[in-house]
Order: sequence, then structure tokens, then C-alpha cells
Amino acid sequence: MQHRLASAGDFNLEIDIAELKDGATLAILSAQDAKQNQATCEVTVHYKKGQVWPLPYRIDWSTAASIPSMAQIVDGRWRLEAKGARTVEPYYDRVLAIGDLTWTDYEVTVQVTFHGFTGPSKGPPHYGVTHAGISLRWRGHTDDGKQPHVQWYPLGAATEFQLFPDLTGCHWRIIAEGGKNSRVVYSTERTAITLGKTYWMKARVESLPDRHSRYRTKIWASGGVEPKAWAVESIEGGEDFSSGSLLLVAHNSDVTFGNLEAIPLAR
Repeated sequence: MQHRLASAGDFNLEIDIAELKDGATLAILSAQDAKQNQATCEVTVHYKKGQVWPLPYRIDWSTAASIPSMAQIVDGRWRLEAKGARTVEPYYDRVLAIGDLTWTDYEVTVQVTFHGFTGPSKGPPHYGVTHAGISLRWRGHTDDGKQPHVQWYPLGAATEFQLFPDLTGCHWRIIAEGGKNSRVVYSTERTAITLGKTYWMKARVESLPDRHSRYRTKIWASGGVEPKAWAVESIEGGEDFSSGSLLLVAHNSDVTFGNLEAIPLAR
């Protein structure tokens, strides 16, 4: 609880890819409550060895039969609506994953509509922040000895658009996390948003000649003109990952992630 699992009865099944065979694998799930009552069910996991998530990649939610047909639900309950995938129960890091470990330098643009949020507070499940954003070069949760695994870093970087009770004072931060040299950079300008209005978010990761990486992000109103300048950028200072997938993250916020385009960058 207080992290990935929001309520009593919630669970997250984690299976190491090495345990899956090419094709169908039968998994037997067993749950036990405080009174020692048990329940089991069988789930068939379909895995295709060697399959790579294509890049460029686009999502048009109007053509989607379901959310899992377009993105991998990692945490939280989501529902498919006309504008896209929406959080059902805002809580700690409700996450959709797109892409895989082969993605290196890329740029992602996604629509986002803010419906509501709970203001940041100390302790779980807020941990001092409320945001929605895009994480880049993610390689899965780290084996931290917990079940399910909680530690979401190290990764390339998390770009987070932070929300505050005064909606005129929202801003970006980038957490570049690659080990001991990780750093946090904040945008200097504040951005006003309106609940119920749709915006575009864009984030980019590109490798630099010195083996470092540059992360950048921005936001603007849907139907408006994309600003030429990035709102904030961060250069990874050390042990950066060279590749990884992207995440759409809603942290204690009720948002809809809409149509999306991810494109590779020339290297």
C-alpha cells in the first residue's frame, strides 16, 4: 500500500520475462486474506519472443478496441473514453508503458486533459508532489526486495508537469536518474492551466557525443501554436541508460492521455 497498490484487494502480478516461454504460459494465481481464506484462478500469458515495439509509433484512440491494444497498463485502473485513456482512481504513479528496451533517441508528443487532482502533501501517497508527465528510457522496476517492486529508478529521466492548488503556478521538473549523478532541474517560468482543457505535452531524449544525454520538455494548449523554445532541459551527468521505453504517468492526478506520436531522432 501507499505506493503501487492503492486499496485493499489490489494486486500486481510481476513475472520475469525469463520465466515465459515463446507462446502461451499458464499462470495460477493464488490470493489469501487475513482470515486465511484462499482463492485461485488461472491466467494464460501470451508471449512472443523477439518481438520489438515499432518506432515510429502512433496512437489514435478513436480506432482502439481497448487500452491494452495500444499501451501496456503498468499500474492503476484506467478506462477508455472518447479522448483517450483516463485514470479511474487517481493515486501514486498510475502508469501506461509504450515502447521497449530498443528505443534510444526519440521524441514523444501526447495530448493530455487535466480533470482534477489532489494538492501535494507530505507523506504517502503524494510524497510532496502532484503531477502528470512522460518518463523516458525506462527499463522496468528495480528489484528492491518488495512485492510488487516499488523502485521506479534508475531510468533515463522523468519529466513531470507539477500541479498546484493555484493553477497559474504550474511548472515542469526533470529528474534525470542514472545513479549517483542524478539531478533535478526546474523550469523557471510558471504555466497556467485550465481543468477540462486539452494540452499537448512533448518530451525528447537525445544522446550527446560525450556519452551524456539531453532531456527536454514543453507544454502548450491544443489548437494553439507550439512554442519554439523548450520549457526546461537537463543534461544527464553520468551513468545514463542508452535506451528504454516511455511511460505516461499520472501521480495523484485525474487526467486523460490522448492521441500520441513517438518518432525516432537521427543520430
